[in-house]
Amino acid sequence: MKRRTFIGCSAAAVVLLTDKSKINQASAQTRYPDRPIRLVVPFAPGGETDLVGRLWAQHVAPFLGQGVVIDNKSGAGGAIGSTEVARAKPDGYTLLAGTSGTHVVNPLVTRMPAYDPLSDFMPVSL
Repeated sequence: MKRRTFIGCSAAAVVLLTDKSKINQASAQTRYPDRPIRLVVPFAPGGETDLVGRLWAQHVAPFLGQGVVIDNKSGAGGAIGSTEVARAKPDGYTLLAGTSGTHVVNPLVTRMPAYDPLSDFMPVSL
């Protein structure tokens, strides 16, 4: 019985002596987004997709409270930018301004596409 009492008191002492601020910091969740969002436009600057992406970013940034950085990665009919987003960490901070060309045409005309438009992407908006 003395051993159980000692173990219980020791555990209580450890809990009381633990720095509560470190526990709260570890358990606190950050609010999304806590850093700027990157919108990859897989076409050249000045085109229709770039214009739509910039207009979208202009309206979404104040709502989210973070900036939206436009990153034009043109080439191969949008495959270069799409591949980069498909390989990015799926944390919601790298978005793609996808089109029917990047998600329908490219996978159909490419022998071995670098990305699967159904499994490598998650739709966010139309």
